[in-house]
Amino acid sequence: MNYSLFGFQIYGVKKMKKIIRFSVILVNILLALFLFAQEQQSNGVPTIKAPDLRFSTTDEYVRVVLDVFENRELKFTEKINSDSVVITIMNLEIKNAITKSINDKLVKNATLTSDKSKNAVITIKLTDERTTMLTSMPFEEITPGEGAKKRFVIDIPRNINNKTYENIADHLLFMKHEFTEFGYQKLDLLLIKKGSKFKVSYSAGGETVSQFITREKARAGINGGFFMNGPAPLGLLKTDEGIVSMPLYKRATIAFDSSSSPNFFNPSGTFKVHTAFGDFTAEDWISASRDTVRHNLKVITFTSKIEVPKNDYGNTYIVKDGKVTFITKEKYALKSGEIALNAIFEAHTKLENTLKVGSAVTITPSISGMDITKYAYALAAGPKLITGGKIVDFSKNAEHFQDDVLKGKAIRSAIMLHRDGRIILVSTERNMSLKDLSTYLQRFGAVEALNLDGGGSTQMRSDKGALNALNYSRKLTSAILVF
Repeated sequence: MNYSLFGFQIYGVKKMKKIIRFSVILVNILLALFLFAQEQQSNGVPTIKAPDLRFSTTDEYVRVVLDVFENRELKFTEKINSDSVVITIMNLEIKNAITKSINDKLVKNATLTSDKSKNAVITIKLTDERTTMLTSMPFEEITPGEGAKKRFVIDIPRNINNKTYENIADHLLFMKHEFTEFGYQKLDLLLIKKGSKFKVSYSAGGETVSQFITREKARAGINGGFFMNGPAPLGLLKTDEGIVSMPLYKRATIAFDSSSSPNFFNPSGTFKVHTAFGDFTAEDWISASRDTVRHNLKVITFTSKIEVPKNDYGNTYIVKDGKVTFITKEKYALKSGEIALNAIFEAHTKLENTLKVGSAVTITPSISGMDITKYAYALAAGPKLITGGKIVDFSKNAEHFQDDVLKGKAIRSAIMLHRDGRIILVSTERNMSLKDLSTYLQRFGAVEALNLDGGGSTQMRSDKGALNALNYSRKLTSAILVF
């Protein structure tokens, strides 16, 4: 039964209940359809809500940017043709194709479409046929005004091959080379006349190359080898102070004799320990700690800046001026002039009843693979890049470097011996692989080349200022100087 109140029709209770039940069912159906649509989209191929293909141009490259309104993982492949660059982004369907006319001397246009597999395809047409180097930056999450999305960047470097020169001194010619053969690169090379004087300098507290040059009154220099522990050198280092650190993993070493003639080696080393009760061989602590074989007698030097650890399996003998000054099992911080002889297990058994405080002990570095006495200076770094004019096969990893050093790209520094006998110092201002750097140096005329410490340690300077525009100022443990 229906009722009327002030002209409005009012339904009966039973009919009202039916209307409410029907409304609830209708709402549930609509909600289920919405959730189903959402699930289908999440399980299916995503689409770009508002595709944004943009570009910019500089003197160095043309940059094409794709903004994706999808905060999810996306994978891509790239193909470089003689007249185009093609980027395929998997599982990203483009509903409406986009074309951007660039009309640059390098690039005509860029298009964004979908292929038959519903993958996004970016095609960048070049103005002429040439070998193209490509720098693709993987998807990066950003937060623009419209909300979270991801951005994909493609840089196409221009064909550049510019060389500029500056005379630093009569015997020093600085060359900056800007080119695009290995992607956009800037290399700094200091060409040094034969007969120039070289020196490897050491700083116990760490110095910048500028500080090394000032202290030693040098004309120019470059960063040296690797280091740790703020800073302690890694690998063979011989300076005016003598042998500062021992070889590590037979890593490549450059050595200068008294006339500054260079030579290259892969040395190894131990310590000879002489006592009144017999002679022993001890390993360098740093080398031994990286070895899979247990060594029972090890030497810790003051210059390693390693705190003598607690010895639970024997004694540690502190030696100074050729005598045991005291014996300990506890941690100990070495002082200048002190050497620690760490003995465990069998070595401890042999020494515990013979070495006493006051006992005479001589601990002498023993270098094999080169006659260290013939060289005034030696510096290990690595890996070796070129030997006998040929590029070294890094895949063998004979010098035990991590893959990020061997296969990655980074700011680099190196020293090379030219076929005409000149030494050339080299540094990069952009990330470069060791393979590309080796190819460049080989073409430049290198018969021998050694990679030096790089990254934030890269510093090439003259007494007039920075030669490498990055102008890093990390404090280093060693530097190669020219006078």
